Amino acid sequence: MFCPKCKKDDLKNKEMCFDCDVHVKPIPALPGGKIKFGIYDWVVLDKQHDKMLIITEKVIIKRPYHHEECEITWETCDMRKYLNGEFYASFNQADRERVIEVVNENPDNPWDGTTGGIPTSDRIFLLSINEVVQYFGDSGQLQAKPTGPKGESWWFNDQYDMVRSAKLGSKNAWWWLRSPGYIGKRAAYITINGAVHVHGESNGSKGKLGGIRPALWLKTTEQPY
Repeated sequence: MFCPKCKKDDLKNKEMCFDCDVHVKPIPALPGGKIKFGIYDWVVLDKQHDKMLIITEKVIIKRPYHHEECEITWETCDMRKYLNGEFYASFNQADRERVIEVVNENPDNPWDGTTGGIPTSDRIFLLSINEVVQYFGDSGQLQAKPTGPKGESWWFNDQYDMVRSAKLGSKNAWWWLRSPGYIGKRAAYITINGAVHVHGESNGSKGKLGGIRPALWLKTTEQPY
């Protein structure tokens, strides 16, 4: 097996070349299919009789979680204001009317207990750690909490890494989750190779421009393709 970009050989069956940050194998499709909504392609994560949960297929932009590093939850962060303000407003009126406002639970960090804050009413949101496991695949590692050589646990990677990984343009990019990290000054994220980083990254603007994959519940009028 070799990398299609740098031609590095002997990757030992790795799914991604860490020298080039490109996938050696194609990203597998989720069973829900895809739809076009607005100007983006979206992956369907859940379907009910009159609505579906969708997330952008790719990272659409990079932004900090908040304008400064501080103790904060999803409720009051800049990311939530951006998604439910400027980003939501970028859709035309007909599309905005199809976006369902929902109440999201914001669970605490599952390994360290950092508060996730109160439930929030959102039209557009980021997935939580729990939702990533629910919709992209559950290997049991979130519940089992694997430990490193020093007994520490920062992230977990499993057979669902490729499904969770995403690109910004042609290059792999890490993307934010709305869940807190191990302290309130960090937010969890998905790494460039698809691992779930429960420990989290600084939620401030000091160069921490994480990718955004917006998610939303949509009134069903289009069929997945």
